[in-house]
Amino acid sequence: MHVISSEGPEQRAVLLAPRQGPTADSSAIFLDGWSTWAEIQFTASNEPALTVTAWFAPRAFARGGARGFTAIIDALELNTGFALGHNRSGYVAAVVGGRMFVGTGRLELDSWNHLALSIANGRAELRVDGEPAGTFDVPPGDIRLPARMTLGRSADSDLVEGRFPAAAASGLLGPVRVLPAAHPPEVPEAVNAADTAPDRARFAADLHRPIAHFSAPQGWMNEPHAALQVDGMHHLFYQHNPAGPYWGNIAWGHAISKDLVHWQDENIAVAPSSTTVAPDGVWSGSSVTAPNGEHLLYLTAGDFGRRPDQTVAVARPTGSGWAVDEHPVLEMPTTVPGSAEPLVRGQFRDPFVWRDRDDWFLLVGAGLEGRGGAALLFHSRDGDRWEQQEPLLVGDVARYPATGEMWELPVLLPIGNGSDGRRRHALFIAPWWAGESEHHLQHVWHWTGVWDAASRRFTPDDPAPREFDGGGHLTGPSGTVLQDGRSILWSIAQDKRSLDEFAGSGWAHNAGFPLELGLHADGALSVRPVAELGLLHERPFGPGHTITDAESAAAQVSFPLRGRHLDLEFWVEGSGLEIEVLRSSDGVETTVLGVTGTEVWIDRSRSSRRSEHTEGRRGIRRPDSPSVHARLLVDGSMVELYVDDRVSLTSRAYPVSEDADQVLLRVADGARILSFSAHYLHSAYRPRKAD
Repeated sequence: MHVISSEGPEQRAVLLAPRQGPTADSSAIFLDGWSTWAEIQFTASNEPALTVTAWFAPRAFARGGARGFTAIIDALELNTGFALGHNRSGYVAAVVGGRMFVGTGRLELDSWNHLALSIANGRAELRVDGEPAGTFDVPPGDIRLPARMTLGRSADSDLVEGRFPAAAASGLLGPVRVLPAAHPPEVPEAVNAADTAPDRARFAADLHRPIAHFSAPQGWMNEPHAALQVDGMHHLFYQHNPAGPYWGNIAWGHAISKDLVHWQDENIAVAPSSTTVAPDGVWSGSSVTAPNGEHLLYLTAGDFGRRPDQTVAVARPTGSGWAVDEHPVLEMPTTVPGSAEPLVRGQFRDPFVWRDRDDWFLLVGAGLEGRGGAALLFHSRDGDRWEQQEPLLVGDVARYPATGEMWELPVLLPIGNGSDGRRRHALFIAPWWAGESEHHLQHVWHWTGVWDAASRRFTPDDPAPREFDGGGHLTGPSGTVLQDGRSILWSIAQDKRSLDEFAGSGWAHNAGFPLELGLHADGALSVRPVAELGLLHERPFGPGHTITDAESAAAQVSFPLRGRHLDLEFWVEGSGLEIEVLRSSDGVETTVLGVTGTEVWIDRSRSSRRSEHTEGRRGIRRPDSPSVHARLLVDGSMVELYVDDRVSLTSRAYPVSEDADQVLLRVADGARILSFSAHYLHSAYRPRKAD
């Protein structure tokens, strides 16, 4: 419990650690947008005139309650009292006498703003940074000062999913003042920068939160996307609700990295409050570098006020971030070339853009009624005017039900030359259904084939879809080509916990590890974690463990290795291998992975004492081989297995036992451990604005 530093009576709060305020002698508190706020206790009174002021540095603008209002100061009592805050677009606003008024001053994100509301003689005035921002008539008479004032949210805020306040402020709250005067005092100049970045240290004790995988600093995260390397710097964006660990008010979070594995949180890149074309959500998209060097963002613009509610828009760099164009660059077409079937209504999203010399290409996820998902293809010469082509590929949901009625997140990446000398690409999609499906949020499908830019055709080597990952938790494919030519695939690792668990932890979902794609000699896709993973190695186990003859021949090997953040690598002669990780000392909780012949599998039937986090055996096929090369990553609740650079298996485990950190290795009769290495992993995150 922390008490905010300001003038006034006794105050109490439920919030995070204090930070430096806007002036040298002031402090501030961090409001995370959903779980933190403060209360001030007063002696109720009626005042003939009153001015209330607050310093506020918003990280994001909440959607607000039913009227779109978010209170920074709430002193309402039925239809009396007052409230000062902002609307969903970030304009200063107030509620007086039961009526909401929106001013002309817009708050600046990630900067200190001084808000003031003065009420006297039936008039009220709003100010931002001392400048007038609107006056309006209010009911005449004294102003009621209630016994309780709430800071950082409306006292009776609407709830999302019955758990999360829809109108809780996000950012830094500095000193609050309540003055018996009709005019606000002179505004001191803010001398300190507003560091609105959430503090990841709040999750230090969370055993299930990964540290080596990319994640949002707090709140809801969905797929990472729009990865792009610009002048050697890696940029990654992601679907993000800064207001809490639930879906809604989706913005683009942003992080940068010099080495692809150590990340630095940046300010939110694009948010619904900053655009008129996407007021209800800035959904997934991609990045491209224009010929003039501009780093452009192509995004799905969500607007529930139009039909369909999804278009493609472009955000252009402004020097301090990105600004979205006022109009879409592409709208959902009414017909599809080469197809008699209409598009699945209202499903048009996730643009994936790339340039090939003077040509621009764009894929958009969609579906054809009664036929299956579709990767719609568009061509342009300038990135602004697009012409629709025949779809890159159309699915067959009747023959392959798990491939979905519609496709999200189509991604096309080069993977190398085939045995015939022709260049190959891989197309990835995430399936979607209008209703319930047993396959929901479990699959990513891919095809390898030849992409001909001149004819704008993609010809799969095999028309049958292939499962990309066998663990049932990897979804949301997105990709990029690095400046060294490597094709990298990103994904979201669905954690599949309940909303109550999200609320209890303060975060939801994280990225899978970035994967380097290639092509095997037999034409199959090659997949492995990027080599940069080694930069996250804290120290080796042992410092190096040599396999003894006894261990090599043993049916079971228990290493004195314990941990929840590990990189393990095995080479085994023979095809029988089992690995237990996140195993409790009593063996009640354990997650078992293995390679048996041509099957790579995981058994989560004992992963947790909580039955909702258990699942029977599932897996994926691999080519028959007399040996096994296995790479296993354990990071909090993340469990990822890669075998022979051919198949991957991404899953989650949530053991309850605090000692569930043991590792156990078993090999089948006749198999032999050739070598084994293990490293502890350290955090992927650097403090904001670090070198």
